[in-house]
Amino acid sequence: MKIGVFINCHVGHGGAERRFARAVSQLSEIDNEVYLISNKETAGVLLKKGYISESTNKLTFSGGVLKHGLFYKCYHFLNFYKLFILCLKKDIKHIHYPVDPSIYSFLHFLFFRFLGVGYSVSIVDSSRTDRKDFGIVRWLIWYYSIKYAKGVDFLSEGIKKNMEKVFHLQIYNGSKVISVSPCSFTNYQDGKYSEDKEYDLVMMSRLHEKKGHFLFLDALKYIEKEGRASEIGRVGIFGSGKLEKDILKKIAELEEIKVELSYTDNPFEILSKTKILLSLQDDENYPSQSILEAYSCGAKVIVTNVGESYKVVCPGYGALVEKRPDVLGDSILYELESFDRIGADKIYNVVRSYLIKHHSIDRFVNYFSIFLKSQI
Repeated sequence: MKIGVFINCHVGHGGAERRFARAVSQLSEIDNEVYLISNKETAGVLLKKGYISESTNKLTFSGGVLKHGLFYKCYHFLNFYKLFILCLKKDIKHIHYPVDPSIYSFLHFLFFRFLGVGYSVSIVDSSRTDRKDFGIVRWLIWYYSIKYAKGVDFLSEGIKKNMEKVFHLQIYNGSKVISVSPCSFTNYQDGKYSEDKEYDLVMMSRLHEKKGHFLFLDALKYIEKEGRASEIGRVGIFGSGKLEKDILKKIAELEEIKVELSYTDNPFEILSKTKILLSLQDDENYPSQSILEAYSCGAKVIVTNVGESYKVVCPGYGALVEKRPDVLGDSILYELESFDRIGADKIYNVVRSYLIKHHSIDRFVNYFSIFLKSQI
């Protein structure tokens, strides 16, 4: 029975899209009934970036990803129609939606499932912890997508608990497959090592209120007040989002430490030249793609001690900190000194070995294959 994994993204794709594209690419190499389904632009982007290969089982339909604007909502309905027709022609019997419930899984619930095509969803967003994190429309989309899915895959136990709290246990009926991923991963072959470290500190995430950018900038302000700004070298914040103007305003308040705000579509290039990556989310840092990518390049990490963040921090080569500017500031100064004392070469070798043991694509693909097959 043919199974499709639908990915819809553009140049600014996130960690979840990268992870599932790689997983489907490897899985399709050993199971010819698993397909990546996308529009042609998405497939082209994923292929160009190396997340899938020419030999990956792919089914594509015309079109690309429309930017936000007047016709953005209409675009999704047209995209779903194309997905609908493609799956009927190719006899796809199950579709997995890997990056949270969306208008696509909701439309599938409304129309597609009555034609014998089942669906499942992965929930990867750790920032939604309460009912207030959902508008009315989004809550309805998530509720019905989860309720009528054949299976739900959670990226972490913490996300599963949050969803149980928000949507209540009754939507997980007895016939549904409920599963929690055993690990995360990234493509460690893309990880680059460089002795030349251009950045002391880097943040790499969407510019979102729950990602901790203001905590980071407050910590830098604390370091300035302590008279230790000279110990901080180049600092970069990489990402895009609605908080760009607010973050630029906050950066301008710093008197001595210079912070660059930019965007990159090649995180490994930046992280290979970075001493410390900061992942400062409000509720959960596990399993952050940026942390795994940083470790694969030999950087250390500083992570807010929330949720299951401890699962992705290599002991002795990363710090778990309270969400306080002074605590974070002191940790930054200590970890920078520690990095120079231990040495980039030793850090690189230790943290890569940790990743390969605990967060491998083989382990995830085996889990994901069992999850998909259990629903057909």
